[in-house]
Amino acid sequence: MAPQIYHLTKALKSKHFIPGMPDCDGDIIVTVCHYIIKLCSSRQDQQDGKVISLLKQLNFEVKNGSTDLDEDQSFMMLLRSFVREVKVFFKVPNSKSTTLNQIELLAAFIDFLLEIYDGIRYLPSIHKDSLEFCQTELKFFITFLGDKPASQPTSLDENKNVLTDIEAVANDIGSLFYLSYFYIGEKDRKQDNRQGLIIADILGSRKG
Repeated sequence: MAPQIYHLTKALKSKHFIPGMPDCDGDIIVTVCHYIIKLCSSRQDQQDGKVISLLKQLNFEVKNGSTDLDEDQSFMMLLRSFVREVKVFFKVPNSKSTTLNQIELLAAFIDFLLEIYDGIRYLPSIHKDSLEFCQTELKFFITFLGDKPASQPTSLDENKNVLTDIEAVANDIGSLFYLSYFYIGEKDRKQDNRQGLIIADILGSRKG
């Protein structure tokens, strides 16, 4: 059963700064929460038990804890644990563990990334041009996937190579978004280099 996160959603939407996460805000985390709940509802197993448990704990903490979340150490520890756990959701899920097929999973993931982009495009970034390129790619992918009849299994075989390429680029964009805006801790040159490599891969995919 999907967790109820009304209190958590309301609290996060009022926060434009998350201690320890200077490049993120509450609205973006809410977007992640809703995607996770949507995805978990299609799961055929319990592999997301830990992250769902953290969501429930966070909602409970907001409902029954301190009104000043910045000073609530218990809440902030839970939130940081949650953000670390959600890293796995920034890549296309395995279709074998859900009731959705590959096209549906890809489309849902790309929609999620576009929602994330809507939240981060106003935030400071040294990679603005690259992020805009990512948005263009994602919109192209979602249009392409929308033209494919997901109800026909043969379409999956006919477009397997194309779907694999789309998934690879979408995963790179997901990694870039997570590393850029959900990273917890002090950023350093090593992280900047990693971001640069991911961007190079994304840009190179279009040339290929």
